[in-house]
Amino acid sequence: MTTNFNDKTNERKDTMANDNQAKPVHQAELADLLKVRPSTVKYYTNLGLLPYEVLGKGKNRLYDVEACKTAFKDINRLKKKGYKMTDIVKLYAEQGKLAGGVDLQLLNLTKIRG
Repeated sequence: MTTNFNDKTNERKDTMANDNQAKPVHQAELADLLKVRPSTVKYYTNLGLLPYEVLGKGKNRLYDVEACKTAFKDINRLKKKGYKMTDIVKLYAEQGKLAGGVDLQLLNLTKIRG
């Protein structure tokens, strides 16, 4: 079987594209990739809707692009169905999908027992 030079070049580009997507990214880069504002990424992160890792001494949050793409698709689908952000957070909490140890009482989303 003969291999065309263009086939190898395209294969290399595909591999590089997959490597870039697998590499964790910072908030601003994630926002660029998902075509949203960095403030949206920060807001969803603070609500516990986006999974992230904290690496290094700088305590920078690094995001998995594919996991965040999935979360954004899910959030947008729920918003189109009429769910409010508080409802989405509650749903994620019930499903055990909240990230980052979010305190639901601080978000005022749980009933406080007296």
